[in-house]
Amino acid sequence: MPVLELGLEVESDEVGSLQAIGILKRVLSQVRTESQHVLALDGLDQFFFEVDAEWNSLAGLTHAVASINRLFRDSGQRISIVAAVRSDIFDVLPSPESNKLKAHTVNLDWSAEGIGAGNLLWRVVSAKAHVANPAIKDLVRTYFSEPIAIGPHSSVPEYFLDNTRLLPRDLIALLNTLKEFHGGTGPVSEKSAWDAVKQYSLEYFVGEIFNNMAGVLPAHGARKVASFRDALRTLPTRFFTLSDLTCELEGELGVGEVKALLKQMFETGGIGVRNASGNGADYTDFVFRRISGAGFTTRHGFLLHNALVVAWNRPWK
Repeated sequence: MPVLELGLEVESDEVGSLQAIGILKRVLSQVRTESQHVLALDGLDQFFFEVDAEWNSLAGLTHAVASINRLFRDSGQRISIVAAVRSDIFDVLPSPESNKLKAHTVNLDWSAEGIGAGNLLWRVVSAKAHVANPAIKDLVRTYFSEPIAIGPHSSVPEYFLDNTRLLPRDLIALLNTLKEFHGGTGPVSEKSAWDAVKQYSLEYFVGEIFNNMAGVLPAHGARKVASFRDALRTLPTRFFTLSDLTCELEGELGVGEVKALLKQMFETGGIGVRNASGNGADYTDFVFRRISGAGFTTRHGFLLHNALVVAWNRPWK
C-alpha cells in the first residue's frame, strides 16, 4: 500500500487466519500519516437478500468495522472506515451486540428539514456543483428562485424534492436531467422543470425502483414482476389496495408473491402506506419520510410515489 508506506515481511511459514489478523493489526497500528484517510463502503445491501449466511456476514462486517476503527483510535491513527447500511437492515441484523454500535453511527434522515429550499440536500448538491463551478454557491438562489404553479407546488425546490425519495442520488439524477432542458443561465422556467421531472421519472425513477425488485421472486419469476409492474401502471388512480392488485393478477401471482413485491417497493421508496389518524385524517408513510414511524402492512391502502404517477400518467385523485 504505497500511499500509507506499509511494509510487510513475508515468511515461508504458513499462518492461520487468526495469526494473519494479528500480523495485520500490528502493522496497521504502526502506520503514521499526517493526512486523514477515510475508507467508505457503500452498496452493501445490494449483495444481501434473504439468505442467513449473507445476513450473518453483514453483521460480522459491521462489528469488524467497529473493531478496526477502535484499533486506529487507540493507536492514534487518523484513519477511519465508514460503512453505509440501510437503517431498516441494520436494525434486524442477527447480532445481539449491534444496538451497542449505534453510539458510533450517524443516521442520515434527509426528510428532517421538510421538502422545501431548507432541506439539507440542497446544501449537498450546491457544494457538489461548487467544485465544478466555483461561481455557484447556492443552487436554489441561482436557479430555482422563480415561482411555479404545477399541481400543489409553487416552488421548484419543493416540486423537485417531492418527486424524489429524498435521497442524494435521486436529486442528482433529476438535476442532471434538468441540464437537457435548461441552458444554464438564469432561473429555471416552469416548463423546463416539468419537462425535467417527466423525463427523470420515465428514464431514471421507474428503472431504479424495479431494479430493486430483483431477487424478491425466484429467477424464473421475471415475467411475474413484469405483470406486477403492468398492474401498477394501469391503476385507475395513484391510490390502491392489496385487493386491487390480487384481483388484477389472479392466476398469475399468488397473494404471497404480491405481498412480497409490495413490501420491497415500500422498503425502496416506490410506494407509501396510507394510515388513518384518530381524528379521521389520512396520512401516508414513505420509508424515507415516515410520519408515524410505522412499517409495512397490507391492512391499509397504498399510494404510488409521485414520480411513478408522473411516469405512468396516473390520475391524481
